[in-house]
Order: sequence, then structure tokens, then C-alpha cells
Amino acid sequence: MNHLFLVRTGIYGPDGRLDNRGRLETGLLGKDIKDILNGSSAHIITSSAPRAVDSAQEIAECLNIDLESLEKIQYLWFGTDSPELDSPRDCRFRKPDLERIMKIVDMRKERAEGIIIVSHLEVTDAFPAYFLSNYLGVNSCLRKLYTGQAVHFDLTNKSFQYLPKD
Repeated sequence: MNHLFLVRTGIYGPDGRLDNRGRLETGLLGKDIKDILNGSSAHIITSSAPRAVDSAQEIAECLNIDLESLEKIQYLWFGTDSPELDSPRDCRFRKPDLERIMKIVDMRKERAEGIIIVSHLEVTDAFPAYFLSNYLGVNSCLRKLYTGQAVHFDLTNKSFQYLPKD
């Protein structure tokens, strides 16, 4: 793994599926990721939430990745509709276990040059700073990711950038 991409799901409708704007957002991300990887291999890990799977599929199509190879991990599904919760109110107390997410990455880092994680606000708010500090040894403030945005970590250069590119 030389690249890690952390993607926040695209905009979705009341049915929990990506809407047209969400498909456009994640399609643009897919093109940016494709440009960065420049033909290198990629592995996509996604929350099992329908909006995350839809986002991962849009990215996979840009990268010519077989949709059957998407790795769905229920733990990465956060929010009031997560099946991990006993009630929607429980989401206030559920915080991502950053070490657990790091283990998910570490266990897959030999699979591809680029690892792409598609998840939700709770993960995209907390994990980037943790990864930057603990994996790359860089302390930096990171901005919030909005729907359909990503942060790309270049492990070779120990740098990061936000996607889509301006």
C-alpha cells in the first residue's frame, strides 16, 4: 500500500441510497483516484450501508474493479440507521474504534497499491488525524470532509491532499 483514500459517502436520499448528485460526486472522486493510482492496483473496503456501497460501486466502476470484489464491513456503518445499534439514540454514544479501523487497513495493505475506505462522518472526522499521526508520524490539523469528499494519504511522500481536486 502506497496510497490510502478515506471517502465519505456521497449525498443520499430518504431511501438511504445515493441520489444523482451523490453519484456525480463519487464518480468525480473515482476519476481523481484513478489519476493518482495511474494504473496501480486498488482494493475497496466499504461500510455495508446502502449509501456507502453505492459510493464504492461508483468509484469501482471508474477504476474498472469488479463490483463483486468490494469488501463490505458492517462495523464501518455509523449513523442512526446502523444495524449495530439497539436504538437510533445509541448513535450518540458510538464512537469509532480507531485502532480497530487501523487493523482493518493493516490486514489489507498487501492486497493493493491503493486502499480505499468508504465510510461515514464519524469515521472521516476521527480517523484521518489518527492515521496521519500514528502511521505517518505527522501532526497536522485536518478539515472536515463533506459528503462526496475524500482525503488521500500518499505514504511514499508522507503527505495528504483533499479530493476532489480543485
